[in-house]
This record gives sequence, structure tokens and C-alpha cells, in this order.
Amino acid sequence: MQVGAMMQKQIVTATPDMPLADVQRLMQEHHIRHVPVVSGKRLVGIITDRDLREASPSPATTLTRGEIAYQMATTPIKQCMTKDVVWIGPDIDMVQATRLLLQRQCGCLPVVDNGALVGIITELDCLRAFLDSTSDSQNEDRQ
Repeated sequence: MQVGAMMQKQIVTATPDMPLADVQRLMQEHHIRHVPVVSGKRLVGIITDRDLREASPSPATTLTRGEIAYQMATTPIKQCMTKDVVWIGPDIDMVQATRLLLQRQCGCLPVVDNGALVGIITELDCLRAFLDSTSDSQNEDRQ
């Protein structure tokens, strides 16, 4: 099974100049943890919920809520996104993609084709592919 068959094709993306508060809101609205950062259709980075937590002030901060909100609303994503993104092509086998996720200890892999972001594969997509393959083999055994 290839990545192109299992990847999420409707991708929520951000731009490098988007404020952290906006991408945080996107993640909450769409119930996602990873947002590819694009310039046009070209992948230039990725921002994760972990990046946002690390960029946010400590809970022990003396900043007021208003100051925290201002900081998140004025800090662009490009200041805390990962720039050296590991990505894959849509023709890669799901087993290879899963191995890469495990080796790199990351939660997702953007899918790039001819220089353009075309999808994203997450840990959950890899689990779905695994379950699909085991249910296919069980059905073959029953026939």
C-alpha cells in the first residue's frame, strides 16, 4: 500500500508569518497536532502542538493573560517552526513511511510531489494502514 492511498489530502496549512495564536486556534478547531508551513505550495517548515507549548510562557510566568495573548498574537510561526522537515513522496510504501516515523520519532510526515505539498501521513494513518492490511489478510484466510 502506498502513501498516496492513505495520506490526508485536505491539509490545514499555515504561512511563516502567521501568528502563533492563529495556528493554535487552527489546531484546536481541526483537532490536529501538526500543521505544515508553506510558502505558496512549497513546504518550508512544520509547527506542532509541542512547538506551541515550548513557545508559550511557563505557567509560573508573571505575565498577565493579556500580555500572554499579545505575545502569541505577535510572534510569527517562523520563529519556532521546524525548518528541516523530513518529508516523503506519495509513491513510498506505507511500511517505509512507518519505519521513518519511528526512526525520526515524529508524529507526521508531509507528502511532497514535484516540490508541492500534496498530503500528510500521521501515526494514525499508519495504524489504519496496518489494520487494513491485517483485515485483508484475514479475509483471504477465510476464503
